Amino acid sequence: MDRHYQKILTLHTGHAQSGNLVTGRPTTTVTAQRVFEMPQMFTVTVDIDAAARGITAYASATVEWSVNGVPVVRTYDVASAISISGIAEGVKVIVTDASASPMGGALPAPMTLGSTYSASILIAANKRTTPAVPVIKTALVTLAAAGTPSPAVPVPRGASSVAVYVSGAAPAVAEQTFDGTTVLLTRVNNLFIPLISGANQIVLTIPTGGVGAGKQAAVAFGVDG
Repeated sequence: MDRHYQKILTLHTGHAQSGNLVTGRPTTTVTAQRVFEMPQMFTVTVDIDAAARGITAYASATVEWSVNGVPVVRTYDVASAISISGIAEGVKVIVTDASASPMGGALPAPMTLGSTYSASILIAANKRTTPAVPVIKTALVTLAAAGTPSPAVPVPRGASSVAVYVSGAAPAVAEQTFDGTTVLLTRVNNLFIPLISGANQIVLTIPTGGVGAGKQAAVAFGVDG
């Protein structure tokens, strides 16, 4: 094989790293990094196996990459897995346990601190294989009676869009910012819409006179990668 093509092929391999995290111990980390020979498309995938072990756990993934020496840092909450893409000369990923302060700050009732679970990181020199919006968290909400707001869903770190899936009438979507200002959007069902800057929670409300109380709605949060 020609050496030129050998060099190109070596750029399209992945770098993987895995390790253990412990719930309630943010000092435990799993780290991976990769430097490319030239700026190119990359995809970072982070998975945790807490659910498969019967553990309720949340992790935090910090992804740092650079182009022409300019760093970009993003932090994402991880409930199961995330996958993002970009263009960079180098990528570094640090995954830590965030179970004691997950996605909104409340410690889930079934949380058991001191439980061990595994986190894996893959840095691949290619783009994501699907154009679908990468989902970093999905929450289930039981819709309240018409005109009554349902329980708020905290927006995870790193999320840039939200989609609501519910059969029948689609509820209204309210996005509340950190300064207390609430922005009501038109009813959206099954489509990702951008989150407004500073949004920290999503509230679903069935319009007055509407039906659907007691139904389950899925609220999915996506990232721009």
